[in-house]
Amino acid sequence: MTQQLSFETYRGNPAANYEHYFVPAIGAPLAWSRVVYAIFGYWYSRGLADALRTRSALRELLRGAWADPRLDEMGLCVDLSTGIGATLAEVDRVRPRAVNIVVGSTSIARITWQPGAELLKGSHVAAQLFRFYHTPVVTALVREHGYTWLTSPAPDAERQPAGQPR
Repeated sequence: MTQQLSFETYRGNPAANYEHYFVPAIGAPLAWSRVVYAIFGYWYSRGLADALRTRSALRELLRGAWADPRLDEMGLCVDLSTGIGATLAEVDRVRPRAVNIVVGSTSIARITWQPGAELLKGSHVAAQLFRFYHTPVVTALVREHGYTWLTSPAPDAERQPAGQPR
């Protein structure tokens, strides 16, 4: 059906191109994402089956996963005061299981190891910071380094009309 819709609406006539409105209305993107994630899930399960061979081995793996001593590792301590780029580069260089994120003397977050997960990369830490910890990071930067320009407006003397050179 999606192939038929795609070819029927692509005839070089912009007025006939209603797929922009029609396809989302029938839920095609949602259906497509379901198919993609079903395929991802299948291949993830196939990887487990290839590695473990039996369901009993899978049950044993899952049973002991949260008792793993690696869950208690403190991990790499990174300070965002050195800059986000430098911090993420350090995580990429070390590839730790866990990360403690600080700004100066203020603790922000601890990203722990999860059973079955790959070692952390800078992109993993950046995603966690952006999604969950953006407010504490900005607050700590303001407190530690006095970035008052983040929280207060500029004085009237420094304001310039738009388009005017300084």
